[in-house]
Amino acid sequence: MLTALGIVIALACIFASAERLKRAVLATPIDPAPLVEALRGDAGRARFEDIRAALKEEPEGTWERELAEAFDQPRPARDGAVNELLTDLDFRLQSWARAPRTCARVAALSGLVLGALALRDGLSVPEDMPYEVRELAIGQAVVAAINVVAIGIAGAIVCIVLAHRATKAAKVRQEDVDRLVERLETLIETTENQENQK
Repeated sequence: MLTALGIVIALACIFASAERLKRAVLATPIDPAPLVEALRGDAGRARFEDIRAALKEEPEGTWERELAEAFDQPRPARDGAVNELLTDLDFRLQSWARAPRTCARVAALSGLVLGALALRDGLSVPEDMPYEVRELAIGQAVVAAINVVAIGIAGAIVCIVLAHRATKAAKVRQEDVDRLVERLETLIETTENQENQK
């Protein structure tokens, strides 16, 4: 029973940590890295309007569509709208950031507590039982305690690994979005300057 409870707690912690990883990886529906690559160089300038049009066709309320719409605004309003979107993205990337570390602690501590309870139950064998039966009960309690502790520690390790991957994914996504915004700003300014010169 204690082993099953330890498994349930460890799995719940792992699922919560996996949710954090999902939120970091899928903070925006479209991966910005390929967009940055598509907008590089002279070929990127030629694709600029097509990419903007494609982003505007995204479903209502998606981050990318709002970014494309923000770049349609004149300069002061554009900066405010882009900064608001970057703040929103930062909030999304930091969503559930503490969950994996908390879950690692919960998984490890629950394993230790449940292991102590399993050991206590095994050591509470009455003294008047035959020696062989008593030794068998104590041995089973020690094995059960080790199993429950191992499950808790394994759950904690998985949570730590997921936390590391989520942090790395959030950092990469933030860097890619920053490069995309910088490139879009450069292309918008170039387009505006060309229109002003005409």
